[in-house]
Amino acid sequence: MAENPPSDVALALTWLLLRDPLNPLSTNWDKGPEAAFENAGMRAAVKNAEQWRALQRWARALGIATVAEVGGQEAYLLMDPTKALRDVLDRLPQQERAEQWVRQLQEILPVLGHPILVSALPEGSARHQGTPASLALAAQKLKRRGALELALSADASAAAVLRLGGQSWRIGEVRVAEVAE
Repeated sequence: MAENPPSDVALALTWLLLRDPLNPLSTNWDKGPEAAFENAGMRAAVKNAEQWRALQRWARALGIATVAEVGGQEAYLLMDPTKALRDVLDRLPQQERAEQWVRQLQEILPVLGHPILVSALPEGSARHQGTPASLALAAQKLKRRGALELALSADASAAAVLRLGGQSWRIGEVRVAEVAE
């Protein structure tokens, strides 16, 4: 990944996963996504409705997004990498310091905030501090399902901070309680 520039698909998926998952984009290009990509300086990655539809198919196929229909009128792309994370749990350490565990996860699933992809995003795009909120969402969902244990930590130096919807958790250690089959 270090030698070649990242693909437009990788950059667009990374940018989408860095956005607040509680503020999804419409599946309709003209109802928000076009302006969002333009404002973030991401129009080089996704230029039109056809590319937006293709990107949505990639996101869903990779297990990092779902589509939710609201009232049968509007559909939204929900950036939720829970399935992708669950699918790679068997490739991650069973127990590890949270900061290191997240780094190893980003090596396997770079669109979840790998520093190389984040640094390749345009200057106008959203940059995150710490762990992407979409990853926090997935980790909390897997914790509720019993697949992950997230041990809280008072030590900020070795912790990963998960932020979602105005809440934050300082995680010191991650334990994989259940491996995906």
